Amino acid sequence: MDRPQCTACSGYLRPLVNVFDGSLNINGAGTGILFVLPNKDKLRYILRILFPMSNNVAEYEACLHGIQLAVELGVKRLYVHGDSAQVINQLNKEWNTTHEKMDLYCKEIRKWEANFYGIEFIHVVRNKNQAADALSMIGSSQAQILQGVFVQDINKPSVGGDVVDKPNSDALLVQDTTLTTSSDDWRTPFIKYLLDGSSFQDKTENERLIRQSTNYILVDGRLMGKNANSEVLLKCITQDDGTKLLEDIHAGSCGNQAASRTLIRKAFRAGFYWPFVVADAEKLVQRCEGCEFFAKRTHIPAHEIQTILSSWPFVYWGLDMIGPFKPALGNFKFMFVLVDKFSKWIEYMPFVKATPKKAVGLLNQIIHQFGVPNGIITDLGTLFTGTTFWDFYDNRGIVIMYVSVAHP
Repeated sequence: MDRPQCTACSGYLRPLVNVFDGSLNINGAGTGILFVLPNKDKLRYILRILFPMSNNVAEYEACLHGIQLAVELGVKRLYVHGDSAQVINQLNKEWNTTHEKMDLYCKEIRKWEANFYGIEFIHVVRNKNQAADALSMIGSSQAQILQGVFVQDINKPSVGGDVVDKPNSDALLVQDTTLTTSSDDWRTPFIKYLLDGSSFQDKTENERLIRQSTNYILVDGRLMGKNANSEVLLKCITQDDGTKLLEDIHAGSCGNQAASRTLIRKAFRAGFYWPFVVADAEKLVQRCEGCEFFAKRTHIPAHEIQTILSSWPFVYWGLDMIGPFKPALGNFKFMFVLVDKFSKWIEYMPFVKATPKKAVGLLNQIIHQFGVPNGIITDLGTLFTGTTFWDFYDNRGIVIMYVSVAHP
């Protein structure tokens, strides 16, 4: 790759901004590197990675090559921006490197830090990293390179070429889907048909195979399912692996005892597919002991429910007292509240001291404005159980109904 000689950056003490991003998809891997110079000019680089690797390795390759390019340009102060929280936090020594290859990349990057007067690693959200993300997508998709963009092909890892990426043993392991499938595997007929056109002897089965095979595609010998709602391919797995996946989603370390439809959506969102997912999810939920124990039950009340006949407004009112509050203007701390059970109309009266006479005064205002109600619903507070209240109700023919504290 012919790299530009940036005379504006050579020995320049003002900090430069290096933005990087890595991309990995079914077409390949690539990284994008963007330099923002002090005069606001931009240098764009694309690295096309031609060896098997993980997404984290792509991010580290982008970061490492960006720092190496900055050294060649003569940069002495550098801000490194990336949207990978793992890479940035590991380089800032805030997170531990749990993988040997990640540790090798961190050590290699720290060696290059000695070439700068100052370097800072800053995490940015993906929305603010769109320029580098677009470059990495071009590199991973093998698309046509834009004018003014420098391109380089990487044939081997920068560090740790003899270290093999191993999956985390604590994560859910789903076996890889290759051409070595068993005869009982549902994927076998589709793989054979897509490879060499092999089909069933039975005409009906053969027609069904041809019709259903349009929903699948082979990618590097792996059977992938086409998603009708998006362009993302779903990895086809065996029924046993699918059952283990559902069990982990349903009752694993982060499981929430979800219903079958939620389990199916989460499995598809994770990028996996098998045709028996609906039946497997329903069977799993039906046989789950936790779901049976916490299932909804019909609770019968301890006593007969008293029906409130509020078929027209201002017939039944709910009465309660709330407070004390922080003293307001006039030293008001408490409040009587009346709520009409039909229209939900609210009337209230603030007061300084809670007395039965204050409550009777509010009820008199309600009678003058809305008429005499048939009944008042309240709790067994001392203000509502005294003789003052009872005499007021009896003289006006109002029925008083006492309920629990939570339902006045």
